[in-house]
Amino acid sequence: MPTTQKRRGAGSTLELDFGANYEISAASFAPQPSGGIFSCSVSPLADDTVAALDRAIHRRDPVRLLFPGHQAVLLDLVTLERKGAQLVRISGRVVAKGTESA
Repeated sequence: MPTTQKRRGAGSTLELDFGANYEISAASFAPQPSGGIFSCSVSPLADDTVAALDRAIHRRDPVRLLFPGHQAVLLDLVTLERKGAQLVRISGRVVAKGTESA
């Protein structure tokens, strides 16, 4: 599920595609002058996906979350909190949002 895309002159962007097989819950957006903070809980998330997300967070790489309906949000300053065996809460500052680019 996780894919990595190179950015011009920078590190990588981790892309997580949350299709129909994932449950997204407790999504929230807190507006701030810097763009706002988006958070959501996701399950089930495989260990390799959590590990890829951990690596991206450690490297301070942005993370693009893709949701059903071609909706996407690009986050930086991402944090991850384990809530259960395959349940995590992802939060980050919104850099861009809108529809997924083809």
